[in-house]
Amino acid sequence: MAGDNILSAALAYAAGGQPVFPCDPATKRPFAPAWRKSAAIEAEAVKQLWKSQRGAMIGLPTGKPSGSFVIDIDAGIEKETGEVFEADALLSALSEALGEQLPATRTARTPRGGLHLYFRMPDGIEI
Repeated sequence: MAGDNILSAALAYAAGGQPVFPCDPATKRPFAPAWRKSAAIEAEAVKQLWKSQRGAMIGLPTGKPSGSFVIDIDAGIEKETGEVFEADALLSALSEALGEQLPATRTARTPRGGLHLYFRMPDGIEI
């Protein structure tokens, strides 16, 4: 079942030291108002978070709690103009603007076809 796969993935992130929390798949918002405090890395705590939220998406806090930051490449159709934005084209445009390719990193495809690129927080820099 999809819920079991998501729980397994949440447990894998947590086992790797990434705190996790459940998010509403429809809105991408955390289910818990105090999600920063409820994000968990202990297996039993993760199981409890997903017990009443089967099928929830996985949220990962960024910044100091996880030591990471995310570049969010939003794909989709601009409602007012009808312009189509594809993740690969947006990523190429970002690399061109930076003057170099982004380094290989953990990447997740989003439900609308975008990308989340995960990077370690650089030492001594606030993002």
